[in-house]
Amino acid sequence: MLKKSYCIIILLLSCRMVCGQVLIALVFGDKLSNGKMEMGVQLAAQGFQFTGIDDRLDVGFSFGAYLDWKFSERLSLANYFMFKSPKGGRNIPQNYWLNQTDIQLSDGVSVKRHLTYLELTPLFRYQLNRSWALSVGPQVALNVKGTDTYQEKSDDGIFTYRTHIRDYITLMDAGVAVDIQWRLMKGTGLRINVRFAQGLVNTIKDGELFNAKNQTYQAGVGIPIGGHKNK
Repeated sequence: MLKKSYCIIILLLSCRMVCGQVLIALVFGDKLSNGKMEMGVQLAAQGFQFTGIDDRLDVGFSFGAYLDWKFSERLSLANYFMFKSPKGGRNIPQNYWLNQTDIQLSDGVSVKRHLTYLELTPLFRYQLNRSWALSVGPQVALNVKGTDTYQEKSDDGIFTYRTHIRDYITLMDAGVAVDIQWRLMKGTGLRINVRFAQGLVNTIKDGELFNAKNQTYQAGVGIPIGGHKNK
């Protein structure tokens, strides 16, 4: 329990630090971004599903910020903090429903599970050339929301019922991420990222129920704030 509290405190402090850095960057722009450090906004389309249960891929939108520290011409540390990172899945089989409603539903009902996280991903990035780079690193996240949405079609229309399941969800998530980046304007423009992340923690508090780990696929764009000018 003590270790979990430390992890939560560290993640929240990281959140506050990155948020503050982004706000400062918005104000000062070119004065802060330079040849050793770069800040920016990250927007992404994100596909997500679980490993461990027979669900289907769902999609959502994530957004946040990044802060890069450059160690050398080839190596840098790319820190991504996503203010909203959607995870979960759709067509969740009945054996894996949580906090089930007492309303009688037909066999044809479909269930979507949506989990929302604050997410920190520090990646070690290796620059292959001015445009292409590969990255790998850990990913930690804090769950802030969890819902199951039941949807049933009938002759009278579509019936939707939503239940809150956050009490059943593990507070902290952790995993590993692999990222490929392509940058426009010979390494000085927008950043296009494709990322895969695999969770290593069971999202369900009661491990005796079942084991379901987060898995995400992301295609995003990074928009630099300010930026150094090549002379």
